Amino acid sequence: KGRPLNGRPKIEGEPIEAQLELLKTYEDRTRYQARVALRALPTVTVVAALKKWIEGLDPAEPGYEHHLLEALWVYEHHDTVEPEVHNALLQAKEFRARAAATRVLQHWFDRVDGALMILKRMVNDPEPRVRLEAVRALSFVPTTDAAEIALEALKHPLDYYLQYALDSTITTLEKTWKPALTSGQPLAAENPDGLVFLLARLDAKELLALPKNEIVL
Repeated sequence: KGRPLNGRPKIEGEPIEAQLELLKTYEDRTRYQARVALRALPTVTVVAALKKWIEGLDPAEPGYEHHLLEALWVYEHHDTVEPEVHNALLQAKEFRARAAATRVLQHWFDRVDGALMILKRMVNDPEPRVRLEAVRALSFVPTTDAAEIALEALKHPLDYYLQYALDSTITTLEKTWKPALTSGQPLAAENPDGLVFLLARLDAKELLALPKNEIVL
């Protein structure tokens, strides 16, 4: 209260270089509107200008990782996978940047080399926000491997949100892991807590039908 109002930024009709510079501004609404304007431009033009803009960023600048994240979202708006920027953000110092890049990985999963192993790394990230995004992303990968990787979240402390995400992911992937488990395929072999987590989702009839050599606790 009492402070001057923000001026209205010039976005529409401005040169693409000026619109890209607005991605550095403090106001989130301004950055959002700039991304919307960039989304309406031809992909080839935006991608070329964006690459040049990124090359001009100073890695020593305090907002460098945030600027890269804004760039990643522009790439995403144009459905253009950019491995170098994406990988840099998956390893960012700022955990919120890593979490955002993990969510983008879910969108680009089938076009990123080694995506499943990257999610395994993110499930074991030191920050719970990143782990949550990785567990959520795995719910879109209908394989037993994805379920096993999601269960690695149990190797770290769980808060309410991570517990909810893990429950939802394992429920979503039930059609992959349950037939494998009940047929005798070893799952979560090096993750006892993960195995218990799965067994708790079997009913009594399913538990009794398990191969005799299936469970060793």
